Amino acid sequence: MLPLLVIALAVVACLSPWLKNRWQYRHIPGPFAPPFIGNLLPIFRMGLHEYMMQCRLRYGKTFKLYLGKSMLLVTADPEVARKLNYRMNNRVIQGQLQLNEDDQINSQGLVVARDERWRMLRLAWQPTFQSGCLESYAELMDSSAAQLAQSLRAAADSGEPVDMWRELGRMTLHVVGSTAYGVDFHTLEQDASSGAAAEGAELIQACQTVFAAGSITRGSIYILLNAVLPAPRLVGWAARTMPDKRLTQLIQARRTIRSVSMDLINKWRAAHPAAASGTANGTANGTANGTANGIAAAAETPLIEEISAAVPAAPAAAAAAVADAAPAGSRDQAADEAPAAAAGKGKGEAVRKKGAGMAPGSFMGLMLTARDKTNGSALSDAAVVAQANTFTLAGYETTANTLAYCVYNIAAHPQVQARLLAEVDAYGRGRKVAYKDLDQFPYAEAVVREALRLYPPATMISREVKAGGFPLTPEVHVPAGQQVMSFLYGYQRDPEYWPAALEFRPERWLPEGAALAAKSPDAWTPFGSGARMCIGWRFALQEAKIALVRLYQDQTYQLQPGQVPLALQQNITLSPRNGVWVTVVPRS
Repeated sequence: MLPLLVIALAVVACLSPWLKNRWQYRHIPGPFAPPFIGNLLPIFRMGLHEYMMQCRLRYGKTFKLYLGKSMLLVTADPEVARKLNYRMNNRVIQGQLQLNEDDQINSQGLVVARDERWRMLRLAWQPTFQSGCLESYAELMDSSAAQLAQSLRAAADSGEPVDMWRELGRMTLHVVGSTAYGVDFHTLEQDASSGAAAEGAELIQACQTVFAAGSITRGSIYILLNAVLPAPRLVGWAARTMPDKRLTQLIQARRTIRSVSMDLINKWRAAHPAAASGTANGTANGTANGTANGIAAAAETPLIEEISAAVPAAPAAAAAAVADAAPAGSRDQAADEAPAAAAGKGKGEAVRKKGAGMAPGSFMGLMLTARDKTNGSALSDAAVVAQANTFTLAGYETTANTLAYCVYNIAAHPQVQARLLAEVDAYGRGRKVAYKDLDQFPYAEAVVREALRLYPPATMISREVKAGGFPLTPEVHVPAGQQVMSFLYGYQRDPEYWPAALEFRPERWLPEGAALAAKSPDAWTPFGSGARMCIGWRFALQEAKIALVRLYQDQTYQLQPGQVPLALQQNITLSPRNGVWVTVVPRS
């Protein structure tokens, strides 16, 4: 009798959160979700992005679903999403397996940092993406794109099909190495069988594995079990004790990326021994704490003006410039970025030539020389590695995905290709793309923006409701601590906000296409919105524009049969399920 009572009490304890959520949010529609497994079965069958789209069509702009045992409240209303993203600054990363040092390090990155720590890290990152640095990066981006175009000519000569998604990933990782760190990752080498090129190929494979094996649908069985079972410690113990093949691959991939990040840190310190000696105490202490506890307390940075002491700030002018350049929904960034705008210009000369990433004004330099104003301590090694990992992974995947969607849609729409080629030819075939000339490619930018509308790398954005709650609907006030998702993939494809919503129409971004433009200024947010919108959005747009121009100067790309419509998969990002396979066609 007693064992049965214990079992019954355990079942009730496990079901009580599910029952509480069901009752508390009973007024919000959503599909039936069995306890524990939730809506995982249709998600596995359809993909999370498509399943959520089906829910949007069936239940309206506000609905709920269950990702295993965790309930998600979802809004597909861009105006509600804007209010949510502007008012709530913390993200929720649920169901993460804490396995080893890499998981502890990754918990310190900019993407998942919270509250004051996130504000400190964002200030440290900001100069990297200001106009002075972006101007310096243009030459490096152009060089990488030109190298990729040159390597693709071999495929044109042989007639062999190539996966442009993976080819573009080689280029974007090369750009990350040269712009952020001033090093050559050797990811564009033709022969990757030995030496530095083999190391570059290993880094590419590691990045690919992180994005594929880290998802609930294609990852380890333990990621799935962690989402389903109300026993995270038990699942974590089992994963550490008996890791499956997919988890082993993920752990090895993270170690590879961490090793690269540590190597970059050591190179910077070797190049700047005086500055490096000043970080010794703070770094050693921070690393010890971070490794032991998994939540190393990274020290706050000073204001950006103090990092770049020689450059006076111009807050008003900088704020105006940032606000004018920002996409819809991002104007709240202007005030935050203003102190760093002028400082970023001061960094430009430091990264103009190859190898300058080891200079004091580089991304790595900013991370390693940041100081807490109160005690002078530096970021821990673990915290710096986390920022480097974040830059490397985000810079690799998201822009490669976007450019792959651009190539696919250009090839699938001859009229789009013809107009893009005309713009490229007007600038000059074989001509380097300079920063000062980027305004000469409005159609190329329109192609990129339209690809981001239909295929945003992040299909949804998570926010944690803070104290005071959030009015999700007139009837539902969400309490503090609850997770709410903005389903931007849904509203960026919604006919209510976009004429010809499912058609690839770059002209909607040009003055002549006003009739096709968005009916809401908040309906295009591929980089997010609010204070936590993607800090590197200007970097990504610039890289994509330069790459498109370079790739189409001397060749075009013909889709292999059977790829229309393009099959998609939702891993950590929205990516082509089977790649984007093309035949490279030389231009006469």
